Amino acid sequence: MSSNSKQTKIVRKNKVKANKPNLKADRKRDQLNREVLKELAEKDKK
Repeated sequence: MSSNSKQTKIVRKNKVKANKPNLKADRKRDQLNREVLKELAEKDKK
């Protein structure tokens, strides 16, 4: 779990300094992270 929260923190840092060319990449990264978090949540439920 701790490594996962670190990842989300990294994403937030990236968002702060995102310039326009990076916005699309950031959006993709956010979506991937959300999917990963959802998968982890599903595993935790089981």
